[in-house]
Amino acid sequence: MEPIPNGIDRQGRPKVKQEMVVHAIAMPGTTMEARIGDEGGVPAPGDRVRLILKAKGFGEWIEARRQHRRGRLNVGDVLVLETRWAQQYDQDGNPKGPKIEDQAAADAVPRNVTIGFYGPLSIREGGDPAWIEAAEQAYRSDEAAARQQQAIPLADGEDYGDEFADEEVPF
Repeated sequence: MEPIPNGIDRQGRPKVKQEMVVHAIAMPGTTMEARIGDEGGVPAPGDRVRLILKAKGFGEWIEARRQHRRGRLNVGDVLVLETRWAQQYDQDGNPKGPKIEDQAAADAVPRNVTIGFYGPLSIREGGDPAWIEAAEQAYRSDEAAARQQQAIPLADGEDYGDEFADEEVPF
């Protein structure tokens, strides 16, 4: 879960909403477009992608996870998501207009209008060792990056004396 800024409350404090962000690797057969801002396209097999789940999509994730190994996920599990329809929402998060079941109609929705995309979501065990290894490498890379962000930088040229020196042991 990642906190996302969502305005300011009555006392002037920042409000946040939570979104589930699933980090994944596109596999062969992926046809769903990935987009950041105005840039997008269908990712190639092996490309890193993120799936952002909130509201209804998050509920579907919870249900799919319950049905998969009693809720236990492993690196290398496969997420299958199919988009069948979309829904526009007003500023208060209420559905606006009918379901959109045509890509051209979804593309015509202005960029400043919130739209959710929905369809079946399932999770299954990965079967191809090469793709499982690729997922494990991506996971290890993400974990190393997270550790690096938490590292405390030491100032260049700062003298730490013998605090970090190797211990000398006579033979």
